[in-house]
Amino acid sequence: MKKLENKVALITGAAQGIGAESALRMAEEGAIVIVADLSEDLGVKTVDLIKSKGGKADFIKIDVTKEEEWINGIAEIKSKYGALHILVNNAGIGRPSPITEMSYETFRLVFAINLDGMFLGMKHAIPLMTQSNGGSIINLSSTASKKAYANMSAYCASKAGLAQLTKVAALECAQNRTGIRVNSIHPGIIETPAWDSLGALNGADPSTKVDLDQMAEATVALGYKGKPKDIANAIIYLASEESSYVTGSELTVDGGQAIL
Repeated sequence: MKKLENKVALITGAAQGIGAESALRMAEEGAIVIVADLSEDLGVKTVDLIKSKGGKADFIKIDVTKEEEWINGIAEIKSKYGALHILVNNAGIGRPSPITEMSYETFRLVFAINLDGMFLGMKHAIPLMTQSNGGSIINLSSTASKKAYANMSAYCASKAGLAQLTKVAALECAQNRTGIRVNSIHPGIIETPAWDSLGALNGADPSTKVDLDQMAEATVALGYKGKPKDIANAIIYLASEESSYVTGSELTVDGGQAIL
């Protein structure tokens, strides 16, 4: 039997990168995958790819910063599938900039997506997941929650906040006997489109493309960058019964970046 057979899974930011790869892996393991993203074109492509491989998937458009869209999205899932077993809060942005040059609007935008969006997702998914006899919530944080990176104040702070929010949610879900486990994954340098405009990490113009191989060799203990599949595999573990006694944990998948 597949690890996620007939489970209904919602994943945000699933149009590309880690989200798309994870959606594919969950479908391979038997889940009915709800691909959520702002980009309908790319999101539908992910759905079509899943279906072409024999999987089950659907698309819903959600701006994770808007509570009404979460309410409507969860209601749509309940109406169509009657249950929700897995929530993967993956949507996130970086917006690198020195503190003295970052606008307050940009700072708030990063928090709105990286932290507020995760809160709203859990707030509105937990009731349906509880009615569905529990499940697993997986929040995508970052090694930036553990280490300080210059020019990444909003990103580091929002991801650190998410790590603690995850623990609080795990505690509440456990104490309320919802059957829901809540954990966070902390990726390091993973080869995704999100890195294409992070030149400011090296003090360059934000539009400058980062040399990930060079960065990984210098900052990762294993000496090389990760792939989206590395995070997708961690998500499968936390979503499945293989992690049935795991909640409130931080799973770091960074090739040893955080220990250098």
